[in-house]
Amino acid sequence: MKHIFNFTFYIFNLRNKKYSYFLLLTSYFLLIAPCSLLYTQGSVYSQFGLGEIRTTINTRSFAMSGIGVASKEKRSFDFSHPATWGEINRTIFSAGFYYQGIKSSDATNSVFLSKGNFNGAALAFPVYMPKNIVFGIGILPVTNVNYEVQNSDAQRGINYSTKYFGSGGLSQFTSGLSYNLSEQLSFGFAYNYYFGTIERNEHFLSYSLQTVTTIKTLSQHYSGSGLQLGALYKFPRSLFNTKQFSLGVQFSAPVTLSTENDSIVKYYATDDFYSQNPTSVRANTSQSFSTLLPLNFSVGASSQIDEQFQVGMELQFQNWKNFKENTIHPKEFENSIRFGVGGEYLAIKNESGEPYFSRIAYRFGLHYAKTPYVINGTSINEIGISAGFGLPVALESRLNFGFEFSQRGKTDLNLLKEDIFRLIISFDANELMFVRPEKE
Repeated sequence: MKHIFNFTFYIFNLRNKKYSYFLLLTSYFLLIAPCSLLYTQGSVYSQFGLGEIRTTINTRSFAMSGIGVASKEKRSFDFSHPATWGEINRTIFSAGFYYQGIKSSDATNSVFLSKGNFNGAALAFPVYMPKNIVFGIGILPVTNVNYEVQNSDAQRGINYSTKYFGSGGLSQFTSGLSYNLSEQLSFGFAYNYYFGTIERNEHFLSYSLQTVTTIKTLSQHYSGSGLQLGALYKFPRSLFNTKQFSLGVQFSAPVTLSTENDSIVKYYATDDFYSQNPTSVRANTSQSFSTLLPLNFSVGASSQIDEQFQVGMELQFQNWKNFKENTIHPKEFENSIRFGVGGEYLAIKNESGEPYFSRIAYRFGLHYAKTPYVINGTSINEIGISAGFGLPVALESRLNFGFEFSQRGKTDLNLLKEDIFRLIISFDANELMFVRPEKE
């Protein structure tokens, strides 16, 4: 019995001195060490860093593969790009639902799991119409951690199984203003407050003369503030025989997140730990340090070909080489780049008395991304297509649907391949609430 406990302590106490190495060693067991994928909940890549990054929230932008930094739309509120709010002339309330289904495969096994959750809510309304000053406020998800993997192995003649799982993520409260400096030039500013908790667990079960179970839980609590700036320029004359051509940029400054670590380890002399009291419990003193969320930069172009058809492109960059937890840069991260192209077709923009089907907006897009993950020295890339439509509900309110199918990673070199289906549904309600009537 003593040797079994010594082995258990050896496995779980290698990194008690520096909990920042918790993620690195977990990564080794999950993706680098030879093991069999038995079960995964959500994306297994969400185990790294702060979780899987949500690249776009707005359903209209999502259906066009994320192009939103240079596209203004009065019926929809893209709260990721405050400079684009200038067309809003009514109060808009937006709330949505997000679904993700992932088929994860290694060289021998595959599994499909899915999950749906809240996709954020936001409110925007014009403050001063002559200058198109629009105020926006909202709450939205930023990252998502949702994985569960099991494997079995043997060491020193003792068989054991290990299960790793995590949950949680970061959310963001945002408030900002959009301002038209001139008919062509718009600026946007937003204050973002980040908060959230990520919980990571290890369940260790050894099989020998007597069964031993160890459960280790690490909870990380994050909070911090950041600033976001954006600009959009509409060219005064047509370019390339188009009706309108716009360029947009967006910059989110690096954010230092205050981080609190709480950990607890429980030991059981049985595998029936749900109905048993632990043999021993060790709670460690809370550890405080900083986590650096790196800068994010986007640049894009949008062209209104004619009254019905709009196309655009966008390039997003995030400096993950500067990502640090407790001054340590995880080796699994490099700079990420995402490029998307997309478009929207809307036959009738003036909706009064027009046939219903001519007022439906049809959207499409495709994207390619070099994700921030580097596993076994191999960059994890993603490619995907998207589509969607906006259904008019009442006046200028819309029920929006966005679909995306993408592939990420591969099964070579003990890596994982993910086939991902995503769906976003949102309702953008347009009302005259908070809007002052024009003087006659």
